[in-house]
Amino acid sequence: AFGMRSYFNKANFRGADLSKVEFSRAQLKAADLSATNLLGAELSRADLTGANLDGADARNINLSRAKLASASLDKTNLDDAYLYRTDLRGVDLSNAVGLRQAQLRSACGDQQTKLPDGLTIPAAWPCKE
Repeated sequence: AFGMRSYFNKANFRGADLSKVEFSRAQLKAADLSATNLLGAELSRADLTGANLDGADARNINLSRAKLASASLDKTNLDDAYLYRTDLRGVDLSNAVGLRQAQLRSACGDQQTKLPDGLTIPAAWPCKE
């Protein structure tokens, strides 16, 4: 599926198979992506503000420069997710699965970003306010 620059605000994709979907620069504000298969999806620069990604399989997803403010990522599998300059400021990732310290070094967060046990906030996030 291809939806570059599309508007999916408040869309219900719950449980859908969106593997390898191309939603670059898409608007997905407050969208329900819970339990969704996002394996290998392309969501670079997407706006996922307030989106529900609980239980989503987001392995190998590209979230570079995406906005995740107020998004819910409870039990979201982020194994090998590409998080280059992904906006994680204030996001609760404490129950995310597969997240690694190396992924966080290139992401953008702040002191309110909550991480899973064993991971630490980088000494310096690469993004400015």
